[in-house]
Amino acid sequence: MLVKFSNAYADQLEHLFKKLKDIDKPLIYNFDNNSAVQLDGQTIKFLKTKLPNAGICNTLFELAKNYNIQLEDYNRQKKKANAAISTGPYLDNSSNFIEKIGKMYDSVKSSGFIALNLSTCYNENWLSFQPNLMYEISKQNEVGLTYFRISDYSNNYESAVNIDITEQSYKDIMYKYKHTYRTRMGTTFKKEDNNMKFIFKDPQ
Repeated sequence: MLVKFSNAYADQLEHLFKKLKDIDKPLIYNFDNNSAVQLDGQTIKFLKTKLPNAGICNTLFELAKNYNIQLEDYNRQKKKANAAISTGPYLDNSSNFIEKIGKMYDSVKSSGFIALNLSTCYNENWLSFQPNLMYEISKQNEVGLTYFRISDYSNNYESAVNIDITEQSYKDIMYKYKHTYRTRMGTTFKKEDNNMKFIFKDPQ
């Protein structure tokens, strides 16, 4: 299985890499656990467009190495990282997504970054994350938002719907709403020096 992500996520990675450029050998934890998995061709093109130093990179691990960044699949036994990332697989179909975001938050150092790129409208996963949730997390934990953008895809296909819902089925159902299907939200939090352990309480 190939790793795929949008041009918007390549843009978010460029933003993160710039934030880390003055740190000696920064460490990023990839919570999707696919750092060494082959990137698809379109994703490689996106990376080379957005990241001028991408060079020859067939995996996220190789991309980070070209930027003198140590990128690893998350390992709770190791030291805290300078950043944590997920493009969705870690969170998309999880009922305890708040707990998982908290795990990412607690895995990074003070002044570290948490970069999430998540579905925010119709998509093939169970969940659709909303901007106000990201804002609430930021407010309750008193963290900064250094990157907060929404991007969309266009899908113009039509076909019958069957009971076996697939990604293509969603594209076909939503062809009239091409600007909302698979819309993505990129959010990068920045911890402050005085941030404590992650908290989240339902708003009253």
